[in-house]
Amino acid sequence: VKKFAWKLYRMNVYALWLMRYVSAKEIVCHLGILVLLGIVLTCFGQYVYMSAGLSSGPRDSMLVGIGKRFPKIPIGRVNIVILAFVFVVCLFLGSPVGLGTVIAVFGTGIIMDIVFKVVRFNPRAVVHEGIPDTLAAMMRSLQVNK
Repeated sequence: VKKFAWKLYRMNVYALWLMRYVSAKEIVCHLGILVLLGIVLTCFGQYVYMSAGLSSGPRDSMLVGIGKRFPKIPIGRVNIVILAFVFVVCLFLGSPVGLGTVIAVFGTGIIMDIVFKVVRFNPRAVVHEGIPDTLAAMMRSLQVNK
């Protein structure tokens, strides 16, 4: 607890020092760039692990499943619908919602479309490995290594 409190104190001192030399407008601009960069990296990370076909997380599995049901809708818009639904549920549960949350809901889908087009990735076309396939591959590799 003491280490965390000390880190928090140092961050606040640094922020106060920085605000003496940098305007609030510049800080907001830099934070916006960092949010945008974070979303781009997140979408690129989704490409990396989904393209391997080793399975995907529950949200991304739902993204692919809904995307396959509605092939004419861009996958980024499907993602916006999923995140918007989760956003509304969070509102009803009383979760804190800020500007970053709203940016993430809409920005992730838009940037996902762009990133997936740049790397030429279609998540609907990936055949994901299921648990029986993974177990069978593990058993085969154990038999080969004997």
